[in-house]
Amino acid sequence: MQEAVYASLASNLGLYFSSAHRGSLRTGNRHGGLAESPYNVYPTVDGWIAILCAGEAHWRALTLVMGRPELADDLRFSSLGARVAHADEVDAIVADFTGTQHKGSLFEQLMAAHIPCAPVRDLEEVVNDEHMHARGFLRWIDHPTLGRIVVPNSPLRFTGTPLTTHVPSRELGADNHAVYGAWLGLSEQALAELEHDGII
Repeated sequence: MQEAVYASLASNLGLYFSSAHRGSLRTGNRHGGLAESPYNVYPTVDGWIAILCAGEAHWRALTLVMGRPELADDLRFSSLGARVAHADEVDAIVADFTGTQHKGSLFEQLMAAHIPCAPVRDLEEVVNDEHMHARGFLRWIDHPTLGRIVVPNSPLRFTGTPLTTHVPSRELGADNHAVYGAWLGLSEQALAELEHDGII
């Protein structure tokens, strides 16, 4: 799994090696290499939205959506390097705008302007995702101690192989007799002694 996601660190590694290996440079929700701006998660009236301006066309389109076209020619923001150098100011300006918008309608505006973005979903939205439920990745089960919960399936799909059945996890020690008795061959008396001594 580590090897599969290592490539996603490309921007972070670029920052790490270009800064003489100064520790684990944390960038929060900003670009991993601190090489793009605006590139962050911004508040909305009803949640959060990620906006990623990877180039001048995105930035100029965003200034129009915000109703602030003059920002495109402001020397502090007129180039990628300038925006990165003034990332705090850029983020404040964008957040001031997004904070007055509703997540869904803002997402539609940004997509219409071809600005890379994504609404940030909370856990309630994720566990109720219609697409993941329709594909069988997420399923509701009745758990004996937790009640009704959502559990994931494997994301790997193989032709002709059905998805596994979701079974609630059993309580701690529920299989002691099967494991210690049937598998390991301990007698009922030995099991009773282990239970009496608080070992199992």
